[in-house]
This record gives sequence, C-alpha cells and structure tokens, in this order.
Amino acid sequence: MKSLSRKRVLSWAVFAVAVLLFCALALPAVAVEAPAGSSTAVTDPGGIKPVSPGEFVAKVNTFIADLNTAVSGLVLPLATFAMLVSIAVITVGFLVGHSNLKRYGWGGLFLACVGVFLYYGVPLIIGLVRALAYRLAG
Repeated sequence: MKSLSRKRVLSWAVFAVAVLLFCALALPAVAVEAPAGSSTAVTDPGGIKPVSPGEFVAKVNTFIADLNTAVSGLVLPLATFAMLVSIAVITVGFLVGHSNLKRYGWGGLFLACVGVFLYYGVPLIIGLVRALAYRLAG
C-alpha cells in the first residue's frame, strides 16, 4: 500500500476545509426559497434578521474593541516569552550549527513581532473601519 506524502495530505486537508466551509456558509443561503405565490424573496432566513451596513460596522467595531480589551493583558507577556524562546533557539542554532534551528528561531521572532504590531495596529484598523462607515453612511 502506498504511503501518502505530506504534501498530498495537506492538500486534501485544505480541500476538506474548503468543502466544509462551503457547506456551512453557502448551502444554507442557497436553500432559502421564496414562499409559494410571493414575488419577493425571504428576508429572514433561519430567524436571522437582516442588518444595515451601519449596524454591521458598529457590531464589528464593538467586537474588535472587546477583543482588544480581553487580549490586552495576554499579548505582551506572551509575545515577550515567544521572543525570548526564539532568541534562545537562534543562539542554540548558532552554537550547534544547525540551520533549521536558526530558521525556526528567526520565524518565531518574526511571528512574535508581527503579533505585537497587529496588537498595536488594532486602533488603526478600528479607525479605518469607522472612517469607511462614515463615508458609506453619508
């Protein structure tokens, strides 16, 4: 029996996730039909009320602000710890001469920095979303 390569397993996993997302998001929207004898489509599929773009933007802003508040005490200590571990891995990689260790260390350091930049960029993102909402609203 042939063994599956890592690349093939990963491609099948990505395909399976795509199919699951399609089934979860697209099929319920397609399944909603207009009632018999009416000329308008159902505006309330599955008990979910439609929202205006302004309400949507307000809910997204509230979600992002709440997420920022919830994660604020966790991000910086976790990023500091990740940076210290990455620096230790880079140091061990240089001492041992193992290129993969150095690569993993630099990757971890890069991802920790990206996480900190994203954390501090949340207010900018909220400002951009609000500016877009004001532009669309008026």
